[in-house]
Amino acid sequence: MKKFSWKVALAFSVVVGIFLLAGCGGGGSLVSSSTPTGTGTMRVTIQWPTRAIPENTAYVTIKISGVGLDKPIEKRIERQAGQTEVSITINVPAGDKTIIVTAYDANGKPLAVGATSATVVANTTTTATVELGEIKGAFLPLQVGNEWTYDLTITNNLGTLSKEARQGLPDYVPYPFEAKGEASWKVVSYEENLFPSPVYALQMTHKLTSITPISGIETPPPPPSSKGIPHSPSIIAYLSGGTTENLLLWGIKNDCPQCQYEDEIKVFNPPLLLLNLSLPQSWAVGKAFGLIWNATFAGNESIETKIGTFDCVKISYTSTPVAVTVKKSDKQGMPARAIINADVWFADKLGVVKEVITIIPSGFTVSQGKEKPIWQCTYLLNGTNLLGGNVEVVVK
Repeated sequence: MKKFSWKVALAFSVVVGIFLLAGCGGGGSLVSSSTPTGTGTMRVTIQWPTRAIPENTAYVTIKISGVGLDKPIEKRIERQAGQTEVSITINVPAGDKTIIVTAYDANGKPLAVGATSATVVANTTTTATVELGEIKGAFLPLQVGNEWTYDLTITNNLGTLSKEARQGLPDYVPYPFEAKGEASWKVVSYEENLFPSPVYALQMTHKLTSITPISGIETPPPPPSSKGIPHSPSIIAYLSGGTTENLLLWGIKNDCPQCQYEDEIKVFNPPLLLLNLSLPQSWAVGKAFGLIWNATFAGNESIETKIGTFDCVKISYTSTPVAVTVKKSDKQGMPARAIINADVWFADKLGVVKEVITIIPSGFTVSQGKEKPIWQCTYLLNGTNLLGGNVEVVVK
């Protein structure tokens, strides 16, 4: 059995936190499929929710990326007076595609944006309807040098793993515990040639500072000493958009020696749609690590932190079920399916203020007695260089 380590555990964060923007948790591998062959026709139709794109729209741009395209196809469509619908037909390679449409005024100011995904089948016409929505703001400002720091808490109440599942694990990992630490995110570079679209490299580092046992089915062994707390991997997420375009995740890389994606970039093709800036009720994020992810706009909420209270939009991400093993009070190992949720609170022009990643095996709730079969990781903003302050100048 492949040896499991804390590095693998924390690297899984990118999977359960989608990928996301953060991370804390177990192992996983990217599942890829064979590349389709042939070409098909894509007909893209753009509509405003009232069946008219904004009245002051001068033109729209269409960007298509995905399987079979070394670089995105980009088209500009001028809007004719009184036009309520824009459509275009394009020949593209077969396979999964992401379509982003942005409406601009005559001065080049972005007014609205929308995105969708579609699978093009060879020798057929695929129709993709993109519904535009007003651009709400810059929910993850991407600029080299931008930095965020977070308080990190991991709570493991999944119970004791079965004996078979425990093989090859460090003694302490399977038992209920609470871990504390800190995380740092920093935009370290702008890359023009790694992907079909230019991206920003967001480096995410994590450091555990304490591990404390909590009550569970079995008494855990003593936790590791402070010197024995493992160093977690440094993860790089390659992102584009976040301001005038929807936020896309093109790939990830980490330095985890035990991970299957060691020292190489794993590419998402098409990229994952992490945030739709028009904030519709829900949208498809895409496929990653063998799971299908979807997102829901869960409303507006104020989040209190050490550095202030911020008005945020809340996005809830949910995966298709994944296989896990839990152990009930009778100490019998029981296979189960689990749902992975990631709730993320974004503040306009600031970024991620809070993120909570939760794993709950199906058939259980967090209120079921002492077992509480739940795993949770929380990030809470404690500092950023994006916030300004007052400067007092005294001249004598």
